[in-house]
Amino acid sequence: MPTKFDQFVAGGAPIAGDIVVGLRNGLNTQFNFPSGPVFDWLTIFLSQTLNPDAGYFIASVIPTNYALPTTIAVGQIIQIVSLSSSTFTLTQSAGQYIQIGDKFSTGGVGGSATSNKNGDSITLVCSAPNVGFTALNGVGGIWTLT
Repeated sequence: MPTKFDQFVAGGAPIAGDIVVGLRNGLNTQFNFPSGPVFDWLTIFLSQTLNPDAGYFIASVIPTNYALPTTIAVGQIIQIVSLSSSTFTLTQSAGQYIQIGDKFSTGGVGGSATSNKNGDSITLVCSAPNVGFTALNGVGGIWTLT
């Protein structure tokens, strides 16, 4: 005799945009997974350009520079977590700026944000297309903006 569970087929872990049907308080319920960014988390050791909607674990033991992307839409996010004992610097291209709280970096090439302690982390959201990066949060030491 079939049961009410025979209709379900295992399909792996849900991903953004999936619709999953299940039971809540004994009632059939549809659950929608958010369709926003699904982050890839990468462990990186060398200076490079960061990508939108990505997370980075920085594992370099020497100071490194990470360039902000030159093409990024409002609302896209970059997350960075330091796993090393070294500092890292977020560098900018022409016209770009970083805002942390009420402080701003110098606009354009030459402006930057530098971590000061092991374990520093920061989440940046693009607040102006291709140029504006605003910290949603940060953990660790005081960031140096130049």
